[in-house]
Amino acid sequence: MQAYIADFDMISDSNYNGKWMQNYAELRTELNKKNEYPINISICNGFITVLTSRERVYNIPCSDDQEKPKVEKMDFEGTPQKIQTTDDSGYVLTTDNRVYVWGDNKNG
Repeated sequence: MQAYIADFDMISDSNYNGKWMQNYAELRTELNKKNEYPINISICNGFITVLTSRERVYNIPCSDDQEKPKVEKMDFEGTPQKIQTTDDSGYVLTTDNRVYVWGDNKNG
């Protein structure tokens, strides 16, 4: 049984476009080929972050600036266990209690 947890933050924000859904669908297709699936999806102003069943984290930009935004696999020391996004930042908590943060730094 597959279970999905989605954290939708600012989903009605005008920064969202249809491209991220296409890129997410392509990521899902690639994950299915590896017998992997999303277990947590977190959405913010600029990107969507996905934690998978194999403890991998992917980041999908939501920008109109790129014809096809690149889906990035993110690597961390330690095993990712939780993801979270806020307005313009992303966070990963690993099993060794490290927190990784990224974003555009426009809000401090």
